[in-house]
Amino acid sequence: MELEDKVAIVTGAANGIGRAISQRLAEDGIIIAAVDIVPAEETIKLITETGGRASYYLADVSKPDEVTSAVEKVVAELGPVTILVNNAGLHPSPPTNIVDMSFDVWRRMMSVDLDSMFLFCKAVAPMMMEAKWGRIINFSSTAVDCIIPPGGAHYVAAKAGVIGLTRGLATEMGDYFVTVNAIAPGTTNTPGATGVYAENPEALLDASREAQTIKKTIQPKHIAAGVAYLVSDDAELVTGQVLHIDAGTTRT
Repeated sequence: MELEDKVAIVTGAANGIGRAISQRLAEDGIIIAAVDIVPAEETIKLITETGGRASYYLADVSKPDEVTSAVEKVVAELGPVTILVNNAGLHPSPPTNIVDMSFDVWRRMMSVDLDSMFLFCKAVAPMMMEAKWGRIINFSSTAVDCIIPPGGAHYVAAKAGVIGLTRGLATEMGDYFVTVNAIAPGTTNTPGATGVYAENPEALLDASREAQTIKKTIQPKHIAAGVAYLVSDDAELVTGQVLHIDAGTTRT
């Protein structure tokens, strides 16, 4: 199916992986609704300067009312949404061991990294069901499958929940020709990931490369290419899957 003029919501689109995804999808003629808690002006500029179409919408993805409002604005201004990329998320910064973790810290991680995906999926699913076509891509993490440093149990729990949500929703949406998949990136060179080790971000990237089969730093463009594939007709029978883009860190 032709992707041109389809509307995609990309959350966390102001920078990093979300920006790269937005730019990559716009190259295929997809209209981008860039959703973030901060203005995504630079993302919009990069897309429109190359002939693409995009607008940004401010929202805290963990708040139901703001998600509903953002989706309503997107539909009113751009049209029905049939592509959703749930990229927005928190990293465990600072890392906090479970015995020292407050319930508020736990809930904030869950609300941003898992609840937000439920909220957006619920909001856009009816449009995809009506269109008998859709693509939902949720972001998990290789942290679910790897040993990670202490202090990220809440992060791993949320990202594992993303996989469960993805597989369950894939079953529900199959009759409507809507695919639902997850991407699990390895440590990617973005401010969000390296900020966990703000004092020495290069140390994080160096350690990650050592754990990889291919000793090359993962960049946002590598993750964006995976999203472009899952959105394409080439992936029309790929659903309920987790695509690891991690240079061979995991073997599952």
